[in-house]
Amino acid sequence: MTFNMRQFSDLPKHLEPALPGLRNSQVLMYCTGGIRCERASAYLKQCGVEDVFQLEDGICSYMDTYPEGAQFEGKNFVFDKRMAVASNNPKVLSNCEFCPVEYDTYDDGRRCTHCRSLVLACPSCQESAGGLYRCINCTSAGRASV
Repeated sequence: MTFNMRQFSDLPKHLEPALPGLRNSQVLMYCTGGIRCERASAYLKQCGVEDVFQLEDGICSYMDTYPEGAQFEGKNFVFDKRMAVASNNPKVLSNCEFCPVEYDTYDDGRRCTHCRSLVLACPSCQESAGGLYRCINCTSAGRASV
């Protein structure tokens, strides 16, 4: 189960409808370095989900332990100036938010002018946007795309 979330604080509202099905299931989760998993697993246990497991020290540690990438493909978003850490399987798993070009490189300078969320914009769309971007969420909410 995955959720289309832009920020971790949205997790409870996404999990709430799934909680009845999770209470009798095993839940395995992973996050970047383990901190969000700790918080999410505590929340799930508080909600009555008993069998909650997590990848120790997060996906970054996993990628260090298994440098050939094992089952991880693409890039892992990280919360520092690196923005993303590539696995040894460099498959591009995302697209530009404005055209169908495969693209997966975030840059702190490309943010939605309304909500400040990071935006994936390929070089061609970056040029046409002139530094002004609207993310998918803000565009679909009726805020005109720039």
